[in-house]
Amino acid sequence: MIGVLINTNLLAVSVVNELFQIGESAVTIEIVQSNDAGLVFFHPHEDEKTSYEDVKKLINQYGGKLVSIKQQGKRLVEVKYQGKQYIFDPNRIFTPQGIKDTLIKYSSFHQQVAKDIQNFADRIASLVLGRLVVAVHNNYDKGYNISSYKNSDEVKYYYQNPKQGTGEFFYTTNDPFFNFAKVAGYNAVVQSKSVTNDGSFSVYAALKGVEYINLEVKRGEDSLEQEMLLFLMRYFANQYSNLPVKGWATLTKGDTIDLIAPSSATSKDSIDRTVKILEEFGFKISTKYAKIMPTKLNYANTDQYRANAFIQAMNNPDSQAVWVVKGGAGATRLLPKLLKYPAPKISKPLIGFSDVTGLHNFVNQQWKMPSLHAIVAGYNSEVDAGINTNINIGESIKTVVDILLEQENKALFYSHLIPMNTSAKQATKIDGSLLGGNLTLVQSTLDTPFQARLDDRILILEDIGNSAHQLERILDNIRYSQLLNGVNAIILGEFIQTTQDKKAVIDMIDLVLQRFANGVDIPVFRGDFFGHSKLNHPMPLNTTTQIFKNGNDFSIKVNIK
Repeated sequence: MIGVLINTNLLAVSVVNELFQIGESAVTIEIVQSNDAGLVFFHPHEDEKTSYEDVKKLINQYGGKLVSIKQQGKRLVEVKYQGKQYIFDPNRIFTPQGIKDTLIKYSSFHQQVAKDIQNFADRIASLVLGRLVVAVHNNYDKGYNISSYKNSDEVKYYYQNPKQGTGEFFYTTNDPFFNFAKVAGYNAVVQSKSVTNDGSFSVYAALKGVEYINLEVKRGEDSLEQEMLLFLMRYFANQYSNLPVKGWATLTKGDTIDLIAPSSATSKDSIDRTVKILEEFGFKISTKYAKIMPTKLNYANTDQYRANAFIQAMNNPDSQAVWVVKGGAGATRLLPKLLKYPAPKISKPLIGFSDVTGLHNFVNQQWKMPSLHAIVAGYNSEVDAGINTNINIGESIKTVVDILLEQENKALFYSHLIPMNTSAKQATKIDGSLLGGNLTLVQSTLDTPFQARLDDRILILEDIGNSAHQLERILDNIRYSQLLNGVNAIILGEFIQTTQDKKAVIDMIDLVLQRFANGVDIPVFRGDFFGHSKLNHPMPLNTTTQIFKNGNDFSIKVNIK
């Protein structure tokens, strides 16, 4: 079991206090900010100390900005004007109606005080407004919690995880974030358009078209708040940060490769044989993250163990690559758990295909790292000789090893791509980067937080186990969805029902693939060099790629990193 991953390298942080005049009183706005850009947090209630302290820790570790209102440790702000005291809630001042209502509720209304408060609210907004604002609050989980919104007209969507306490939840104006939080197992609600104008920052953000997220956590729940803050950071990095893809370092003989089993179970004999052969190529092989304890569904281990093992292997500073032993099924079960962890600080190649497709997409798009669509460690010409599955029986481990040992800026070239439609035949050069893999796994993420974003990408697809009719249903689903919007090209690899398909089956599958190519206005090519049959040439994902025409032949150039 692993805990929350913490970056121990603290960043330089500045603290600035601004004094703002309201009536005859000065109210302090504290701005805690690092040099590294990151999430912007708004902390309106000074008495909610857990959220304040946890956000400061996060900014020290990962960067960002915190704007906090200081008023002698109190929740409400008290000011004086012409000898009279005025009191207001600093999270109810972002609309004129809100200012009026909060002054009347806690004291009385005065036009000049309201004007000063409006200027105060404008200053706060100028400090925190961006594409995404996160407000942080603490509650007592009695009068106010997630249940307060159940069956309420003021929320559009409501999700309560029965395994989570009611005091911890996200309140947001954004549907996609709601889906992310729900899939990750967090309580969440989406504000509706008919919400009462109470002057809260959520109402103001909606009026301004800014994505707003409020993190509510029960007072004193420090560890859970830190976990949910890291989840927010992960979401921000994925959705809003234009970070460059982090390439991995070239391996050398003697480096360590971690074997993992995130999908179906395999035998100890198979792992032992795989280790022995990989060691013959000059690497040290670790199996500490590949503990096999088959479940009733024949997954290699429990969902939690497999997720933890994947996270640990990708973060292991003592290994230089992570190679999946076997595909099969079960890896998509890990994805919601992975959302709770920040991207590793180091980049290393994840190697595998088939059921590994979901993990590849997560690494490529959530963590912004390249990976390697290639043979699994346990099925290839060397290891399979003793297993007889015929999957990738013609592909050597050496093809992957050569890539791992290559120097920077090396590229792979594969020729004889077959253009399958008019758009492909008319193309001369198509740029992008490869994403995708197994068709069934790509389809399984449609309309989920894990769906691939394919703008300016080249989509690769292959599959096994589907009849021609099943295959056409899946391809139609892909064609009718929004997945292909913005795709530059598609390369179809091997599509087989079994490793022993007869000609009649092959002909029907070929017909289905041709019908798919004819039904899209995207260049579609066929390449018989990757998939579940004899060959499965390495295909680096999330690296610079180009399909180009040379005479009458189409080829593909893929940078290794």
